[in-house]
Amino acid sequence: MAIPLLVILTPAEAQGFLYPFSISSEKTAADVDPGGVTIYEIIVKNDGYLPEIQRNNISISGSSVVGWSVVISPQELNLDAGESAVVDVLIYAPANAPAGMSVLHEVTATSSMSSDAQTLSFNTTVRQVYGLEISSNRTSATGKAGEIVRYEISVSNRGNGNDVVELNLSGEPEWQSVISPTGILLKAGEMKKAELQVTIPADQTDVASKEITIRATSAGGRSYNLTVSVFAYAAPVPDDGSDDADDGQDSDTETEPQYTIIALGVLASLIILTLALILLLKGRKKADIELKCDEATHVTTPGSGTVYILEVKNKSRRRETVRIGVSTPPAGWNARVDEEEVILASGESHVVKLHVDSPKNAGDGSSCRVTVNAILASNLRRREVVTHTVIKERKPGLRIAAITNDPQYPIPKDGVHTKVRVESSDNQDTTTTIKLFVDGELKGSKRIVVPAWGTAEAKFLWLCFRHNPELKVRLE
Repeated sequence: MAIPLLVILTPAEAQGFLYPFSISSEKTAADVDPGGVTIYEIIVKNDGYLPEIQRNNISISGSSVVGWSVVISPQELNLDAGESAVVDVLIYAPANAPAGMSVLHEVTATSSMSSDAQTLSFNTTVRQVYGLEISSNRTSATGKAGEIVRYEISVSNRGNGNDVVELNLSGEPEWQSVISPTGILLKAGEMKKAELQVTIPADQTDVASKEITIRATSAGGRSYNLTVSVFAYAAPVPDDGSDDADDGQDSDTETEPQYTIIALGVLASLIILTLALILLLKGRKKADIELKCDEATHVTTPGSGTVYILEVKNKSRRRETVRIGVSTPPAGWNARVDEEEVILASGESHVVKLHVDSPKNAGDGSSCRVTVNAILASNLRRREVVTHTVIKERKPGLRIAAITNDPQYPIPKDGVHTKVRVESSDNQDTTTTIKLFVDGELKGSKRIVVPAWGTAEAKFLWLCFRHNPELKVRLE
């Protein structure tokens, strides 16, 4: 004869029966770079108590905002009673997102055991990113002694917010140089012009050239340089008449034919050189290269590095030299290629590795963009790729990942096997002691070694004396 079983639920157990799961997140707000990604971690836990809901199928979805994208991994979970899991929510900002833009995303979890839903809201704000581009209508100019040579300098704001740009000249130019204006206010995407004036000394008596470097400094603190060259002719040398006569005779009549021959010879040489240069450039202008990257975005952790695989290909008909360089990364980051110059036969491809190292204090969601340039030495044709390295911060330390009992719902006089799984987010092995308390009484103590970024388990056996015993686990 079956004995009826009466189950009395406490308020907490009743709530667990009606709402068999919960979701939580330590971080509900974050900043992100335009075109970047920020990562939120959600803890999903099955709070069920009764055998009927010992396994809970949970689905998770996120709201959408125009221009933004949300990736949730994993989207579905199967959890035993008391078990929890971590879900990553990656929110990608559009590349053209303006500074200060703030959006609210909602992530909703639903259970197969209940019609109710649990929702978390995440507020993501776009950081201001500073970036400038400085160029000139010409990189070199020629003038006579005493002349003023002018350059038109263009300054463009490549950031996503307003920027105040300071213009000045690097060092102490040997020739008088003035740039105006020295301060420019730029909106995001705006371009304005300044003028550089270089005065060639009036007493310049020989052919000379000087380089002038203009420095544009963003309100974000980063500087960008542009160097232009000035070539000067010598000033005319006054004629003192000492060479006008020789023994009372006019020397101009004798030397005029010589000058004519020299002039014709120089002219012929110039024509030949010009034709040769045209033919050379005609053959070189078709030379081209190709630069590709296996994956433009990598995710890494603070204080670690990642490697991008780049492929450069010579699309010319002859052997070519290709120079490879990288842009300057943000402060604290390091970027380098393992080869700065390669020589490729026609049609040949070559793999170059880009190493990007993140600073140890990099914050969660921070990122680094690095531009890799491949330049063909023969005609300076340039190809580039932009890589994007994103930080996902892993907090060092140990946490209790799961606690399971067998039987799952013990009754008095049951022998219970308890398994405790501990997870490490540290970069080195950690030794810890796990203590199990049942209704406040110590039932066992185990010492385990948890591998770096790994998990370890401890097992306990104890005798149950009452229904619904209270279990607590302590790490020491």
